[in-house]
Amino acid sequence: MITDRLQLSGLEAYLRTAGNPSTLNLASTIPSRCRTVPLSKGRQAQLSGLQLLIEANDLRPLFQFQRDPAGAPKPLFQISVTKEMFSGLFADVFRHRVHNIAGALDFREGTLQNAHVLEIEGVPTICAAGRKECCWVSRTYLLPDPISIAAVAWELASSRLALPESFKYRIDLDCFDAFGGIFHTITTGSLIKPDRPRFQLDHVDEVHSFRATFTARVGQDSYMVERQLPTLDKGVGRPLLRAINVLESISSSVYDVHSLTELRSRCDRFELSESPGPAITRLLATLDMSVVLVQSDNEDIDAGLYESVDIDVLTDTLDVFEVRQIGDILTRVR
Repeated sequence: MITDRLQLSGLEAYLRTAGNPSTLNLASTIPSRCRTVPLSKGRQAQLSGLQLLIEANDLRPLFQFQRDPAGAPKPLFQISVTKEMFSGLFADVFRHRVHNIAGALDFREGTLQNAHVLEIEGVPTICAAGRKECCWVSRTYLLPDPISIAAVAWELASSRLALPESFKYRIDLDCFDAFGGIFHTITTGSLIKPDRPRFQLDHVDEVHSFRATFTARVGQDSYMVERQLPTLDKGVGRPLLRAINVLESISSSVYDVHSLTELRSRCDRFELSESPGPAITRLLATLDMSVVLVQSDNEDIDAGLYESVDIDVLTDTLDVFEVRQIGDILTRVR
């Protein structure tokens, strides 16, 4: 294997709009959206920051928090970092919070039927006790404030290459309102096979608490080598569930920049250029951002699902807005 590292340079380092890739000024059309290009197989981008060039007749008013005419917050620009948070599930890591239901404590606080919790390869796992249908119902998790759920992802002990007839399972997440009633359930529907995607997209607002249910029907036991106390003709069962992850949507990201003052607090370098008068006409800033982008076998470029850094310029008060990536491209040749 040969690994080569090259620093981003030239036109390749600049972010450009998809509609006009020859234009570097993102302020030429507002609103403007640009995105890093997909990585080919064997390539990886390691970004350490973004270099910004911002010009206008006078930047002084933009140091104040920006609002629209109705008084709502209005960002100058937004930066999104899309990663494969779970297998096949791409989302902005700064606009989602993960609630993880996993571990021996979470599993044993719930109700188990025809199942038990064992530590498999160092990970607490719900295992089926025989061939009967097994079920695990978590306790109800009460949230400090109501949240918006965007998706549910889960981790199984078996790979997707397991035989389809080996087991089938179902995931349900009951969403409760302020009065403790179930008003929506995020579900896989019927029992599904292990080769199916292991996440479910759904959008539910005003969730005050939630409860997870895992149901499985085992057709074949899996092979395991397990050291434990002697038992009389009692099998360990098939390892099944390792974790359920609930993705919460966050309305505002740390990279939603509402003023140049906010930008200054997140920059390693911040230089202002003043004209002969009091006006500030140019800003050079280096936004500190450590991001690693990789190519994924689960990406769908046509659908826009791949790891990337995106910038949306929303204000129409700028004359120039250029973004240059700082980092390296790693190429692996096998």
